[in-house]
Amino acid sequence: MFPTDLEFPVRRPKREAALVVGIELLAIVLAVPLFVVFTLSELPVAWKIASIPAMAIIFPIALPLVLLYWKYRPAELGLRFNAMSWVFLPILLITMGTAYLSAPADFTLGRLLASEGLLGALITGFITAGLSEEFVRMALQTRVGAYLRNPAVGWFFATLLWAFLHAPNWYAKGGDLYEALMGAVRIIPLGLMWGFITHRTKSLIPATLVHGTNVWGLQNF
Repeated sequence: MFPTDLEFPVRRPKREAALVVGIELLAIVLAVPLFVVFTLSELPVAWKIASIPAMAIIFPIALPLVLLYWKYRPAELGLRFNAMSWVFLPILLITMGTAYLSAPADFTLGRLLASEGLLGALITGFITAGLSEEFVRMALQTRVGAYLRNPAVGWFFATLLWAFLHAPNWYAKGGDLYEALMGAVRIIPLGLMWGFITHRTKSLIPATLVHGTNVWGLQNF
C-alpha cells in the first residue's frame, strides 16, 4: 500500500559480503568453545576478559562498528522509520492470534514476564534478540544479494545462516545435537518472514518489533 523508494546501499558488494559471511561463520566457530566446550559463566575472570573480542563477534558488535567505520549512516543500515513501518502491527496481531489459537500451551508471554520481569523481557526481546539478529540478517541478505545480484538467494542464505547460528547455544543448554539442529530448522520460516519484512520496508524497525514480541512459541508449531 505504501511503496518506498528507499534502499539498503551496498557500496562494495564483494568485500562487504565476504566480511559479513566471514564474521558470522567465525561466530559459529567461536560459539562452540564458549558455549559448548566451556560454560562462559563459570570461566575465571581473566578468561572472561580474554573472551570479549570473541563475544563482540558472536553478539553483533564488531559488524556494525566496521560498517559505521566504512561511512555507512545508521539510516542506511535500516535504523529509520518510513510509511511502511506500521506494518509490524497487523503482522504481530495475525501471528499472535494464530499462535494462541493453535498452541495455547506455548503462549509463553506469562512465563517470560514471570522469569525476567517487564524490563528484562523488553531488553531480551527488543535488543538482545530483536535488533541484533535483525541487523545481522539485514547485513547478510543485502550484501550477499548484492554480490550475487539476486536478492532472493541472499534472503534465503541469510535466513539459513542466521538460524544455525543458534545451534551451538541450544546444544549447550540441552545437550542434544539433533534437537539443537531441528530447533534451527524450525525457526527458518520465522526468519524468512522477518527477512522479507525488512526487504519490503527497507527498515529494521518493523521486523525488530515483530521479532521482539515473538514470545508465544510461534516457532514451536
